[in-house]
Amino acid sequence: MSRVLPIAREGWPVIAMAAGVLGLVAVVGTAAGHPASIVPLVIGLALCLNFFRDPERAAPPGEHRVVSPADGRVVAVVPEREDRFLGTTATRISIFMSPLNVHVNRNPVSGTVERVQHTNGKFRAAFADKASLDNERNAVVIASGGRRYLVVQIAGALARRIVCAVAPGERVERGARFSNPAMRLKRVPMRQRQLALPARAQFLDFVHAIRIAGAPQSKDCAEFVSFLAYTGLR
Repeated sequence: MSRVLPIAREGWPVIAMAAGVLGLVAVVGTAAGHPASIVPLVIGLALCLNFFRDPERAAPPGEHRVVSPADGRVVAVVPEREDRFLGTTATRISIFMSPLNVHVNRNPVSGTVERVQHTNGKFRAAFADKASLDNERNAVVIASGGRRYLVVQIAGALARRIVCAVAPGERVERGARFSNPAMRLKRVPMRQRQLALPARAQFLDFVHAIRIAGAPQSKDCAEFVSFLAYTGLR
């Protein structure tokens, strides 16, 4: 089922804040005789909606194919030694996501998540040479078909929040979102319990104990508790 407005769930608070602030500026400016004050509202909302858009994507057929985990431009394809997570030589494919790209990451393969590790860091521009080493990042290792794949999400100067909802031991599907909220919902069993309220005499004894406690605010506290009881909050 397609969504009418494909916006990532995490983007709505930012969009609402931008709409509120810029909308207020537009109303005040228009009331003061400056209709051009609507322009920042239109541009700001357009940029926010574009940044947080989350279109549906269908992975190409063939489980042997590795799909890109991110939109953007491939800036490097380098064979290198990866000792921290894989302990072997691998091919690193670096993808630069500009503010105009879709900022939703997806699983490159179907498999089982072996490891997830978040590392705090700086928020340098994503295109900086040391961004992959110094910036905040999140690493996910996926085992699939006898191979292990490493996906590293790196924060930038603009996109500072890393969303990753997968956990070790979880089965993931190729092309599915890292941050699909539906995958994280769990049914929590609820147990009924009876609430026993104190009898009137017991409650009056409790209020009296507060009143004579000796603290400077004892009398005020006792009167406040009594007030709550008379209003039905006992």
